[in-house]
Amino acid sequence: MKTLSPELQEKFLNIATALSPENLSCDGELPRNRIAVRRRTLMEEWRKLEVDAGRKVTEDEVWDAEIARKNKEWEEQRLKKIKESEWVEV
Repeated sequence: MKTLSPELQEKFLNIATALSPENLSCDGELPRNRIAVRRRTLMEEWRKLEVDAGRKVTEDEVWDAEIARKNKEWEEQRLKKIKESEWVEV
């Protein structure tokens, strides 16, 4: 499976976030017909991005990639702190 570019990953992530029930319905404030229009519009954007990506992309894939990216970032920060603390003279 071809990995998404960081730019495409970010665009997919933005749509995936917008598709969450809270965001899609504006915390329950929108009527059903407006929610349906928003969902349809977001899914159209998703399909256009899939064309750019050259393949189907799932929400799970997008969220898994984001979690992996965050975990890598946190691990790098943790290792940096460990390395910095090893050089502190007592």
